[in-house]
Amino acid sequence: MSRAWLHRVLEIPLVYRVVQALVGGGAHDLDAVYDRLFGDVRGRVLDVGCGPSADTPPPEGTLVGLDVNPRYVEQYCRTDSTGPQRLGVVASADRIPFRDDAFDECRTAAVLHHLPDELLRRTFVEMHRTVRRGGRIAVFDMVWPRSFWSSPVAWLICRFDRGEWVRTDQALIGLARSSCDGEWESQSFSYTWLGLRGVTLVLCKR
Repeated sequence: MSRAWLHRVLEIPLVYRVVQALVGGGAHDLDAVYDRLFGDVRGRVLDVGCGPSADTPPPEGTLVGLDVNPRYVEQYCRTDSTGPQRLGVVASADRIPFRDDAFDECRTAAVLHHLPDELLRRTFVEMHRTVRRGGRIAVFDMVWPRSFWSSPVAWLICRFDRGEWVRTDQALIGLARSSCDGEWESQSFSYTWLGLRGVTLVLCKR
């Protein structure tokens, strides 16, 4: 089985969700992380690299999903009438098609390891441009475990993930800080019994 073939199969929304559930097995802390990081938000929120489903807590307001995959965006916009207003746009994260200061929050979850460094820098710049003053950028992404021997299964998951740019926590934090002025708050942690590690990053725009 080639890596390219596997990645094409993962473009199917249902397959994507099943694999996410299996790989994230034992993600005992991730729901709590998402609640702390993305919960209790009001207004207009941009979900960058949204994928086929809204996996983060919805805001009290409008949730706009952005993804390069039209099938993902179509699936993302399907919601019941009791949820928040949910919209979608097909676009690249480094060219967000909205005006300056358009959102109260720009968020992204488990996406940045799909982006090479220069594209990631432009994505941070675009998120900063489109969030209003007083709003914030909120980020979660997976990072390499401390070593292969400390978490071999997690290391292999990172190695064969379809995102080719899994970084160390310090590399990801450094890219964020070099892309946007301001005080980034960061936290590194393990979030599955398999040893997968993640980083949260928050920047309040002044």
